[in-house]
Amino acid sequence: MAVFNVFDREYTIGRLQAYQQGVSNRVFRAFDGLDQEAERLEKQLWDHAMSQPGDGSEDPSAIADHVTNQAADFLITMEWLKQQTINNACAGLYHLWEKDLKSFLERTAVRFGKLDMKRLMRADFGELSKILIEHKYDFENQASYEKMNEIRLLANSVKHGLGNSLFELIVRRPDLFRKNYFTGEIDSDAENLEITEDQFNEFAQTIAEFWEAFDITY
Repeated sequence: MAVFNVFDREYTIGRLQAYQQGVSNRVFRAFDGLDQEAERLEKQLWDHAMSQPGDGSEDPSAIADHVTNQAADFLITMEWLKQQTINNACAGLYHLWEKDLKSFLERTAVRFGKLDMKRLMRADFGELSKILIEHKYDFENQASYEKMNEIRLLANSVKHGLGNSLFELIVRRPDLFRKNYFTGEIDSDAENLEITEDQFNEFAQTIAEFWEAFDITY
């Protein structure tokens, strides 16, 4: 019989869509209008500085430079935070997939006596693929497999930074990285990950395609 039924599919994809839409419509939107916010901050800082008592020795141009630099620092920091938020949200997509897959296998394969719980708890991406193959689902030959592997590499790169996953991701998906301004090359640094909101949505779609195709029959 088919174990992953229509209710499992709707529930799992529903969770994925809730995550995707919640992050896109609520979290990412917190960073809209950063340029305008920086401009307002600069004006507020200038107005505040000009409202303070002085002794006549103040240099307006120096004050202007100072408040401009403060506004620029704010914008740079917030743009960095926005990028970190997108990167981590992409990693969250992978971890949600892994959690939901393990949860399904625990309540089916483990409870049916077809999978050892300790093995499932320790399973990484490669081991999960083996488990699925053993249960008659050839994950590695599915259309979503290569893209799922890229999402796995991305999640590891966001979490761990420098390492084999980062090096492999640079080779496989150089479009996800910011190039060095001077050399035009990609430096081996997870800080150079520059994922867009559109790419976040593409990764979510890949995971949805996995769940749409997923089927295990005992």
